[in-house]
Amino acid sequence: MNNNKSSKRIIITALYLAVIIALTIFMNIYVTAHAEKDNSARMKALAGERSVIITDYTDSAEFALSSYSMAKEIKDLIADPSNPEKIASAQKYTDEFSRTVNGIEGIYISQWDTSVLAHTNTQYIGMTTRTGEALKQLRQAVTDSGNDVYNAGIIISPSSGKQILSMYKAIYDDSGNPLGIAGLGVYMESIENKFQSLKLNTENSVFSMINVSDDKYILCSDNEKIGTQTDNSRILELCGKLRNSDKKDSFFEYEENGKVSLYAYISDYDWLMIIDSPKGEVYRNSRIINLYMILFSILVIVWTVIFNFMLIRQDKTEQKLENSRRKQETIKSSLHNVAFHDILTDVNNRIKFIDDFGKDESGRYKVENCPERPYFFVMFSIKDFSSINIEYGQDAGDEVLVTTADILKNYFNADDIYRTGSDEFVVAVQCPAENTDGFIKKIRIVSSELKNDRKIRNNMIKIDYMVSAVKKSSSITPAVLIVLKDIIKKNTTMYVDMDK
Repeated sequence: MNNNKSSKRIIITALYLAVIIALTIFMNIYVTAHAEKDNSARMKALAGERSVIITDYTDSAEFALSSYSMAKEIKDLIADPSNPEKIASAQKYTDEFSRTVNGIEGIYISQWDTSVLAHTNTQYIGMTTRTGEALKQLRQAVTDSGNDVYNAGIIISPSSGKQILSMYKAIYDDSGNPLGIAGLGVYMESIENKFQSLKLNTENSVFSMINVSDDKYILCSDNEKIGTQTDNSRILELCGKLRNSDKKDSFFEYEENGKVSLYAYISDYDWLMIIDSPKGEVYRNSRIINLYMILFSILVIVWTVIFNFMLIRQDKTEQKLENSRRKQETIKSSLHNVAFHDILTDVNNRIKFIDDFGKDESGRYKVENCPERPYFFVMFSIKDFSSINIEYGQDAGDEVLVTTADILKNYFNADDIYRTGSDEFVVAVQCPAENTDGFIKKIRIVSSELKNDRKIRNNMIKIDYMVSAVKKSSSITPAVLIVLKDIIKKNTTMYVDMDK
């Protein structure tokens, strides 16, 4: 009888060990696969953030130049360039306007022959900046751009010796004849400073940027490489392909030479961003988890063998198996929480938003048409968030994010709130179409409460928010984030009904 019980116990123990080993192998494969997928998503999100910074910085500079060229003082001067009063008025306006442009090197207005009339650096007034073929090329470029800004790209400034983003805009008379040219240069250092405030994917990640048209470094951790042509074969290969392909934003990811490299192409400016991360650091978390899983399995195996030799009753064995299963589920749940949750604000993160409104395994979008209960998407973006971090410190900035999330939780279900960027939150709520007016009213109430003065780190801080909202009942995809950002960027109507 005892032999039968012993044999049964040995069989049960052997089966149990087989299950543990199989489960360990499965969990290691599962964790590794999802860690690689999540890491790729994080790297793309990081590249996307930097792409937005570059695009916003460039768009802001172009808008500044357009505003400057349309100012009354500038138009009056270009129409009567020899009038001393108009020269003085335009120079004063140029000096005052330059103080409002972030990272400015210089801004000026010249006649059609590039004879400078007003400039932030008065020593250039009266100088002619272009002659001969160079003048002809500049005139052709600005006239081809019509009323838009001609972006000349990133160059080394002749005056400062630093990298600047150079752009020009033609000024026309009422008949459409060109009278003059407005020019603006902004330092690329401002973008680099913003990049430094963003954490890269790993401790030893390296960021650089290439001009695809000539394979030269625009930004690089090694300053000596800036303005020189790359000798990296992978970069040269990608630049060659991009020059001969349709111009559209795209991502490329490669693993080689012990590195994981992400390439993000910004088609509007023909630039290629590169983030190189040591492979060991990229997959360090998944390897640590796998190690813990192996150690855990070894301990369970040892414990089970001891348990078998000590002839512990079968019911305790079954209980231990159940406990082990629960531990596995806890680990799985913890991994899911880390991947889809923002730890600081205790709300969903951007990856969770993309997962909720992206495609399922069959390639179909998870959210189908819902005409009777459409989705309302609302973005709350903290205005000038970086200035809060600079003035009050990063801890104060973190507290602003936490209190913002807490206020949103007072009005919305926490499961409907996502932190989609460093300074932005999105609320995704599904409700009947007839409740649109009530929901818009609720948004205004929330926005009003968010803008109340807040005590942060013993300082009363006035926090401003930019708010955008859209309603969609069909074709619901993660691209709605772009629409919300675009509404904020263009400062258009806060609410857009995308079903009309």
